[in-house]
Amino acid sequence: MCKIYREKANPQASTLYYPYMGCLAFVAIYICDKKICSIAGYLKYSESCLKFRLQNDLPYRLLLYIKNSIENLLNLNVQTSDILAQNAKIVKNIFDNHTIIGYNRTLLMAIDIVNIRKQMFKKNWDINIQTDAAKNLEWFLGPNVEFLLTPPNADQLELKDACLYYQSRTEETDHLEIIICSHEQQQYTWKYGHQNLILVDGTFGLILSEYDSKILEHLFTIFRDKISNIYNKDQEKENINTISVTFSPLVAMTDTDVKKQELL
Repeated sequence: MCKIYREKANPQASTLYYPYMGCLAFVAIYICDKKICSIAGYLKYSESCLKFRLQNDLPYRLLLYIKNSIENLLNLNVQTSDILAQNAKIVKNIFDNHTIIGYNRTLLMAIDIVNIRKQMFKKNWDINIQTDAAKNLEWFLGPNVEFLLTPPNADQLELKDACLYYQSRTEETDHLEIIICSHEQQQYTWKYGHQNLILVDGTFGLILSEYDSKILEHLFTIFRDKISNIYNKDQEKENINTISVTFSPLVAMTDTDVKKQELL
């Protein structure tokens, strides 16, 4: 009664409605020869009803089963198109093409995947993708991360531990510089890189005049010193008389294409 008769509905706002407040109403229906011949009654609006304004219908939330399956697929780095295709099969085979069950949706939209991914970033890494990326990097890798009010989780600590070097970009002439190398990667670096041949892909353009190779040289120097320091400290724990070693590859090639080796 309230929804229909309180005032003339706006045909362009079909999704808007007045919430049911239980207004006092009475209707008498008169029947003649099994047909309704007249209707009489009254409707009295309650004060709470008069205070309400038009509001939107409650949105249909994604079914929890669907949401959990999407999170699992996103953790496996499945593409959005493949997730949507798989969801369509689930709706057909499991839910018998019912896209609405109660107040929940089974059919997925691309925006749902975007929102779930945002929630996962926030939950797992405390990343707000609407925030400047530089602020997120500072949160993870900055020098004051240990003093944050919210303690970092295991994944965040692992990332912080693997970060050998981080320099934020504070001036227009600066570069964002990050060196990440886990303990396992460092072991492989010493095993396959120390006193061995290292191939540097031509993408770096070390022989091209327009590429500032000093940036790569600068970062490699920092990387070499960092992993050498870590390696020597670990060796000293096992044997205090261990001689310090500096990580040093034999050769760095500017291109893996043997046909271009004559350029060296």
